[in-house]
Amino acid sequence: MSFDSYNFGIRPYLIEPRRPIIPRPANEAEAARLEALRAVEEAGVLQLAGEDQVRLAKALIEPPVPGARLARAAKRHADLIAPGEQGL
Repeated sequence: MSFDSYNFGIRPYLIEPRRPIIPRPANEAEAARLEALRAVEEAGVLQLAGEDQVRLAKALIEPPVPGARLARAAKRHADLIAPGEQGL
């Protein structure tokens, strides 16, 4: 007789499966925030069409040359932020 065949007086219909602990929101805004967080976690994988996948790969491998506005912004940022102050 195996261990599983003993019933120990416990009726299977009385044992409920353990549910994950889900925090109860305090208000509507918190409920919306939790729902949005769950949606973002579920959609953690970026899905792109074939053409978009190729574009992304090309942009990552060979990024475009920064334009004049971006170059000015980078220079201004470097002038405003001292080299030792970038990390917190």
